Amino acid sequence: MVHHHSFVRPHSHCIYSFCRFNSNFFAGSAILFPDDLNFVLDEAPACATDSTYCEEYEDYPEQHLKNLLNWHQMNKNLFRIDVAPLLDTRDDDEEFVCKSRVTTIFPKIAKNTRNAWKIIINQGDNEEYKQGVVVERCLTAGRKCDVIGEKSQYFITACKQKYIYRRLLSLNDVGLPELDSFKLPSACCCSYRRKFDFRFQWRT
Repeated sequence: MVHHHSFVRPHSHCIYSFCRFNSNFFAGSAILFPDDLNFVLDEAPACATDSTYCEEYEDYPEQHLKNLLNWHQMNKNLFRIDVAPLLDTRDDDEEFVCKSRVTTIFPKIAKNTRNAWKIIINQGDNEEYKQGVVVERCLTAGRKCDVIGEKSQYFITACKQKYIYRRLLSLNDVGLPELDSFKLPSACCCSYRRKFDFRFQWRT
């Protein structure tokens, strides 16, 4: 079932010859016209609970992408899979002040710099057309940092999720490929500030 959302028309540029509408491409019965598929959403999909991306998306246009990739050979240099770093220098008794998990994700829809949700080209049945991104997600976002020491009582700490913007090949509002920047989790950091009562006591 297709859920209908309103369109957001991005201002980024499409690439290759797709910028010129080819009537032959959309003539086949297997291709759905843009009126039948929403490639850009102005609201977060149901799968994006407290996240800026989804690896599974109910309305992912797999058939549209298959026809698109078969019709035109894409530049394979635009597709890559990040390699997650190995923490081989970490001691057995070493702990971080904020717990996190590093994984390689293959997003199928994600939020861009203008808060629009766009389809990411990630065809699982073809390794040549996959985009894998290494992300680090906080497991304790909003909670206190695991700070050890007697001076920790003088500070208010919190684990916070940090983000970066990654360029990925996506679909524009008419279902044609374009590069765009997407907000993805990159690190889990500990922020701190002094407690007010501690500053008052120190000054007096």
